[in-house]
Amino acid sequence: MIAIKLSRNQRPPLDASPQGYSFAVDTGEPGYLSVTLSAPRGIFGTTDHRFLLEAAGAESWTVVTLRSSYVSSVTTRALTAVYLATAGRNKVGFSREDRGADGPPQYVKGLRGLIERNAMRYYLAFEAFLDLQSVPVSQRFEAGTIAVYDSMERYPTQLHELERAEYLEAKRRERENQLRLQQDLPAAGPYPTVR
Repeated sequence: MIAIKLSRNQRPPLDASPQGYSFAVDTGEPGYLSVTLSAPRGIFGTTDHRFLLEAAGAESWTVVTLRSSYVSSVTTRALTAVYLATAGRNKVGFSREDRGADGPPQYVKGLRGLIERNAMRYYLAFEAFLDLQSVPVSQRFEAGTIAVYDSMERYPTQLHELERAEYLEAKRRERENQLRLQQDLPAAGPYPTVR
């Protein structure tokens, strides 16, 4: 039996819907890397899930792109509409809508605001990951969690959800739960496809 700790807003990880992904790595050209995760089906009737990370060297820089897509279903469109009409009603993104000379600009709301907030969270997490490569591995999770929270707090209008102590405790608990669940997984299957 796995002992799982939950905060007041968390559901047990064992209640989550599993979703299997295919994993492929492409290192076809020198200085280029492409990693793809894909799944034909997802929860609530979604299809064609795809995450694509590409990295390429350009002079003294590395250019990275991250793309995420899936085909929504009637259920996910309805759930998104409910969220945007209730808990997400007053949440905003980063782009501004010009209100003209008679008023201050307003941030976008709705689905575009939701997408912008999620994109920024991905960006800040990736930035923290890259910035912390010199930190010992045993300390990297804690340092990364703090760095991501601090980065999100630079944009409180868009990204503030929890106070620092509650956020850090929730992330520590999620990690403990993931590690416990991973201990019970069968041995890893075949390695990813490398092209």
